Amino acid sequence: MHSDSPLQCSDVHKKPMDERCSFVNRTDDCQIDEGFIDYIHILYCDFSPHLLPLAVTILVETY
Repeated sequence: MHSDSPLQCSDVHKKPMDERCSFVNRTDDCQIDEGFIDYIHILYCDFSPHLLPLAVTILVETY
């Protein structure tokens, strides 16, 4: 069964690690419309998947 509901950015965790960057880039809900830093893009596109825990720690500490 196919759902016509729009994709939610939180669905990124249902995707394999190697598809998460492309998912956040093509999902409207993941696009920021305010602020200066695109944390979602940084987490899923700028860090390799095995460094994701480190990326989260760094971003939380600098926030």
